[in-house]
Amino acid sequence: MSGEATSEQRCWKGDPGELERIVLEVWREVLSRKEIGSSDNFFDLGGRSMHVMMMTSLLKEKVGVLISPTLILRAQTISEIVSTLTAGDSRDVGTASEGIAPK
Repeated sequence: MSGEATSEQRCWKGDPGELERIVLEVWREVLSRKEIGSSDNFFDLGGRSMHVMMMTSLLKEKVGVLISPTLILRAQTISEIVSTLTAGDSRDVGTASEGIAPK
């Protein structure tokens, strides 16, 4: 994947549209819903803490960026998550090679 984050990166360096597509795909899988928009709220769609953990794991696998569950509590829409990951705001983002999210 051309936009994948490397072990040194704490943000997505590729096309934001590609990242949005991947996050949307993960939400659909985790929430078992087909109709999801980029401005839909994760928790309004039925997201719970176990879904957050599943989502962070899948995003780590698919894009190489380890997202703290705290990010989902703050950025509750796909648009907000993509904005955070592309802006390089690293307070709730680590890298897949770190194995844990930063505190």
